[in-house]
Amino acid sequence: MANAPSLFDSRLLSLANARMRYSEHRTAVLAQDIANADTPGYVARDLPSFASILQSMPLAPASAGSSLPAANAGAHAHRVAGPTTPDGNAVNVEQTLARLASTDSAQRLASQLYSKYLGFYRTAIG
Repeated sequence: MANAPSLFDSRLLSLANARMRYSEHRTAVLAQDIANADTPGYVARDLPSFASILQSMPLAPASAGSSLPAANAGAHAHRVAGPTTPDGNAVNVEQTLARLASTDSAQRLASQLYSKYLGFYRTAIG
């Protein structure tokens, strides 16, 4: 086997790693929205969906450190459409908290997948 993958050259680990990094960046953007919920003129932001980012990135091995396009979350965040308050603030706290909860669930799933996958290696190694 000339091209045998190393222990961590796994698309599954790369995917879990990318998902956890995406969730980290999205959480930062959403937390900023919540922190500015009372700031006059502040416009709510969010990242593109993970699926759309995943389509644009090569799935590199996790050991190579996948380059998630959202490495600078602020640069890739887009405005969230919605009503604004009289002072120009466009943060809907309830919707932002719902997006945050969804992100947390996805990050937890990716973390569990990553841990289980590494557990298989530990079992195999003994």
